[in-house]
Amino acid sequence: MNEHPSTNDEHRDLGLHGRLATLADRAPVELPSSDLWSRGKQRQRRRRIGAVVAAVVVLLGSGGLVGLLHDTKGTPSPAHVPFGDLHIPRTVHAPSPWAKSTAQTGAPGRLAAISLANRTTRRGLTGKHTALAAFGISAATGRSVFLGLKGTTASDLGNGGMALSPDGTKVGYYRFSHGKIRGWAVYDTVTGRTRMLTDPDNPVIHGALGAELAFSGDSRYLETNYSRSGSDGDRAHDFVVWDVDTGKPTTIEKAGHYYFPELGSGPSGVVWSRGRSIHITDPAAGDTATPPKAPYEVIQAAYGPDGRATLLITFGPTEKAPWRVYADGRRVAGAKNPDSVIGWADADHAVVRSMPSRVVRYVDVRNGKVTDTVRLHGPAAMAPSYAADLWANSLVAGSASPRVDDPRPDLVWYGVGAAGGLVVLAGAGLVVMRRRRG
Repeated sequence: MNEHPSTNDEHRDLGLHGRLATLADRAPVELPSSDLWSRGKQRQRRRRIGAVVAAVVVLLGSGGLVGLLHDTKGTPSPAHVPFGDLHIPRTVHAPSPWAKSTAQTGAPGRLAAISLANRTTRRGLTGKHTALAAFGISAATGRSVFLGLKGTTASDLGNGGMALSPDGTKVGYYRFSHGKIRGWAVYDTVTGRTRMLTDPDNPVIHGALGAELAFSGDSRYLETNYSRSGSDGDRAHDFVVWDVDTGKPTTIEKAGHYYFPELGSGPSGVVWSRGRSIHITDPAAGDTATPPKAPYEVIQAAYGPDGRATLLITFGPTEKAPWRVYADGRRVAGAKNPDSVIGWADADHAVVRSMPSRVVRYVDVRNGKVTDTVRLHGPAAMAPSYAADLWANSLVAGSASPRVDDPRPDLVWYGVGAAGGLVVLAGAGLVVMRRRRG
């Protein structure tokens, strides 16, 4: 028999009231309804403020992200490619003035050439600064990049202030500070590391401003001339070479000569000349050889990859006579206005550069004849220096550098994000104030 409905409702009410009473007894604190209302409003206000802050962060972040994406260019990591795939360009293109340097992009890998060009960087939020900077051309990709050379001012590196090793893996340069030479440094284009070369007895280097900076033919030594006595006298400089792996200096020739030695090149060791005499030394072993004297005073002596073939650039019979080129003792009549031997295509063909036209001629040392002539092009700031070993490979045309936009307009994107954030904050404030008044 069913119970009366009112009886069941009373039982349910009693059960519900009983459970509510039990919960009330267990509650730690009893709050008036006004406090509960206040707490609810505070919680709602905190949620609104949190939403506004999140919106501002998103807007600012999106503005910054847009600016970052607008300014970032993909940069490939240095590629270790076979020697046969490394090339020298006929035309050396400087990077775009706003391009980044290796300090931001990382090591560029083996270089085909180095030179100087104007680089522009930010100064403050809206200003800019333009100055000469060193750059290199990747032997693998042909791309140009500014070099982040530590401890120097690039504008002081012209006129022989830096050199590229024959294998393209090292850049040697003077470390200038406030117009004074503080030492040298070698930047490794593969690892990105820089080795500082410092004479502890000479914090300021004297007697080196007119000296040529070069690497030995095997890329092992950086060749320098300076005074170890701190004198600027004409006969005060020493011929010192630095091991680029250890930083150890070795004195090749002591002070006492009136002029700097004429630096040469060979497959190994250090080659230099004085007057008609040529000298070849192994700094590690200390052995020195002196080949037979040249017919005239030698400007540069270059030995081929096998160490046998020689090419000499010499003075003429008189001071006003043009410089001459001799291949294995034979005069090369076709090599006009020679400036330097900049490499070897193979054991029988040397590459001779003429200045100021920047023409290179391939000379067959077996018969003394010019077999090919190529015109090179590059920035006006400094004639490019080339990796001597890479003349063994074919030349390439050279590619123009991609344009890099002025990064300062990126500030507009940050401003848009900030303005949007302020609008959201103002709108949220108005909503809160209206609800309070209501």
